Amino acid sequence: MFSAYCRGEYALAIYGLFPQPEGVMWDFLSLANPAEAKLEELIGAQNRTFVTVEALIREILSRLIGEEDFPFYQFVKFIEFADDGTLNRHAVEHGISIAFGTKQNALRLILYLDFAHFVLGKLRE
Repeated sequence: MFSAYCRGEYALAIYGLFPQPEGVMWDFLSLANPAEAKLEELIGAQNRTFVTVEALIREILSRLIGEEDFPFYQFVKFIEFADDGTLNRHAVEHGISIAFGTKQNALRLILYLDFAHFVLGKLRE
C-alpha cells in the first residue's frame, strides 16, 4: 500500500488501505473484545439484526466527533452517486466510483488508519 503510494499509484494504495481500519478493528474485537457487553446496544443503535465491524466504526466515530455523516462511510444509492472524486467506501469497493484515485484521498486514508489505531489504543487504557 505504501509502496503503491510512493510510486504515485494512488488508486491501488486506496484499494489496499480501505479495508485496513476494519481489519484493525476486527483484530481488536476478536483479541481484547472489550465491547462485548455493548453489542446489543450497538445492534439497536445501528437498526441492524447483527453488528458489523463497519457499524462499530460508525458508532465509535459518532461518539467521538458527534456527527452522523462520515466522509468514507456515507450511505449512497449507487444510481444517485455523483463520481466527483469523493471517497466513499462502498462506491469504491463496488466499482461505482472511478475518480477517487488522488494523492489527497490516499493521504486521507493513511491518516484515518492512524486515527483508528490511536482510538483503539485509547480504548485499551
